[in-house]
Amino acid sequence: MAEKEQDREFIRQKIVRPPMSGKDILKRAVLFAGLGVLFGGISAVTFTAVKPLAEQKLGMQTPQTETAIEFTADVPETTLSPAESRAAETAQSQEAKRQLDEAVDKAVDQAMSSYTVNGDMLQAFYGAVQEIGKDVDPGVVTVHSGVRDEDIFGNEVESSGSQAGAVIAITPEEILIFTGAEGTQEADSLKVAFADGTVAPAELKGCDSLMHMAVVSVRPENVPEETISHTEVLPLGNSFQLRQGDFILGIGAPAGRMHSVTGGTIASIEDNVSVTDGVGRIMYADIPASTEKVTFFINMAGEIIGWAVKNTGSTENSGLTEVCGISGYKKQLTGMSNGEGLPYFGARFRDVNETMQSTGMPEGAYITEAVPDGPAYQAGIQNGDIIVAYGEEPVLSQGELRTRIENSHPEDTVRVKVMRAGREEYREIEFEVKIAER
Repeated sequence: MAEKEQDREFIRQKIVRPPMSGKDILKRAVLFAGLGVLFGGISAVTFTAVKPLAEQKLGMQTPQTETAIEFTADVPETTLSPAESRAAETAQSQEAKRQLDEAVDKAVDQAMSSYTVNGDMLQAFYGAVQEIGKDVDPGVVTVHSGVRDEDIFGNEVESSGSQAGAVIAITPEEILIFTGAEGTQEADSLKVAFADGTVAPAELKGCDSLMHMAVVSVRPENVPEETISHTEVLPLGNSFQLRQGDFILGIGAPAGRMHSVTGGTIASIEDNVSVTDGVGRIMYADIPASTEKVTFFINMAGEIIGWAVKNTGSTENSGLTEVCGISGYKKQLTGMSNGEGLPYFGARFRDVNETMQSTGMPEGAYITEAVPDGPAYQAGIQNGDIIVAYGEEPVLSQGELRTRIENSHPEDTVRVKVMRAGREEYREIEFEVKIAER
């Protein structure tokens, strides 16, 4: 028998909260304010942490401004042109010069006759040399370069090499190291080992394939603060002030081993040595030195005054090490330290002296060699041409041409005027030379 469903009634109650007192309202306001501060702090921390990563992923990160590096150029003691030097030397009284030489020789003889050298003096001298070597050693590093390749089975292998480097600057953004170009230019990986053994990744900052030197950079954040504080910056000295007989030290890897030190004297000095795109001061020292592992030379003040170079062919000096002076290279070192490409014109040149001018040669820079496949050679400049204008500026000497080239930039196109010898006279020819990078 079906039961009739009966309607069921539900009791609904509405709970009415009592009105909030002033104390409750104050508690609620403090609670909400505290939560607002808490969530705001969390948002700020999250934003700060995520923003750099997001900018890096999206390519929006503002590049960090690096400190510009500048090594002040040194001026040779004589600023006279070759013609002015010769005129001044001709005008000088030979008799006065002879009297001066005699007076100097007499004074030296008197001083040496009353001066004796004993073992204690030699020990003190070599002790001082050892101290100088010890003081500069924290500024010497080892640059390791790695090149990846495949063996005959297709497996990836990495060959490595090492050479000495000298710390030449420390800024908040980077540690700059002067070293050799061989190995660093084509390296797939670079590492720098500091004097205390700390190893940090590095990158190539600038390279000069003509002089076989380079600058590499290490980020300070990859190096412990203690290591940086104990790393010495080796200052650049004035190689124009060096004289024959001066005592200098070889540091870096003069013995073929890192952190080795040798010493000796400057046997001779040759100024105005013709090198590609300029002239240099080459010193010859009776110090064994490695050019492959890189050897730097310092004076008794601990300043870098040059580095060992392979034979330039300027003169025969059997058993002597050729040292390229640092003073004539500071502009190039400044450019490499700032990541700038160095200009390459591709020629050797010399002054047109008075004897040459007497035969009818015009004044300018005489091309002794247009380097094969160099920019000047490719433009049509030949050996024997005399450059009389570079760009909008006249050229009256090899020094002026060197300055014009140094102030150029890779990829510049420069109009160069030359005087070329014909059957009866010199004729002017203009070339457009596209400057390359060294």
